Amino acid sequence: MIDGNQIEIRVFGLMRSGNHAIINWVQNQYQTDSLFFLNNIRHGNFNPFEESSESNFEKCNNIESSDKVRLLMYSYEDDERKVIKGRNFLESVLDNDFELHKEEYFGSSNKFFDILVLRDAFNFFASRLKRLEKIAGIKDIREIANNWKTLAEEAVKRGEKKEAGKLFINYNEWFTSKKYREGLSSLLEGEFNDASLDEVTNFGGGSSFDRAAAYPKLTLKELRRDWVNLLKPKRLLFYFKRMKSPKGREMKVLDRWKLFRDDQVFKDIFRDKEIVELSNRLFGEIPGTMKFVNKL
Repeated sequence: MIDGNQIEIRVFGLMRSGNHAIINWVQNQYQTDSLFFLNNIRHGNFNPFEESSESNFEKCNNIESSDKVRLLMYSYEDDERKVIKGRNFLESVLDNDFELHKEEYFGSSNKFFDILVLRDAFNFFASRLKRLEKIAGIKDIREIANNWKTLAEEAVKRGEKKEAGKLFINYNEWFTSKKYREGLSSLLEGEFNDASLDEVTNFGGGSSFDRAAAYPKLTLKELRRDWVNLLKPKRLLFYFKRMKSPKGREMKVLDRWKLFRDDQVFKDIFRDKEIVELSNRLFGEIPGTMKFVNKL
């Protein structure tokens, strides 16, 4: 158990929604030398430090700052090995029994932020179908679609009824708008920092479509840290490939859906008018998508 967290942040979203890019960015809004992050924890009333074998418990001391903030973050995804069977994803995450015992596991917190991450339906389903058999997420397309709708409805509620600490992060807008990110940083009571935006995190396999999944963009911090190995032939080749990888902002993440226009499973998903309406309401009309839908 961690005692006396200054800030506690729960992040939840379906796999391939940009969760880890956003988690990485959120962490960077706080200048702290005391960061604890548990990735993709088991749903239900379990102590994440003991029961979730694949959780990552990390203490990071790589941010130099005189301001010491104890930051605890943990995330939930729709990993079929970790969800509560028979519940939709939102109900599985917000388990009442866990909520009652959470402080026993995590300790008390001065501030708590609850972050829902969601991506527009068209690019989300394209990315999910691309990696469907390679990730540990739920495989049943109907269940994934129902979970996306449940989260979209929750996102609408959070937009209409503002509650302190309960946030919806619109992945599309987060990716494209600095002003939006500045607003989020303010809501999180952080210090605005976009340093991680060009990084393609390898948590969750990186991008489904770009070579950056295999070779995430190289950063100057890494070069400085590993300079003694730069002349080793294998290491040099690895770094060269990473230098050629696209930056996060260069990747056309809002056009993924076009590669699946002729995929029958993808087309069947968007025969559901509710998915289309919710996606347009939250993210606006993605160019070309309504022409695609009208042809179905």
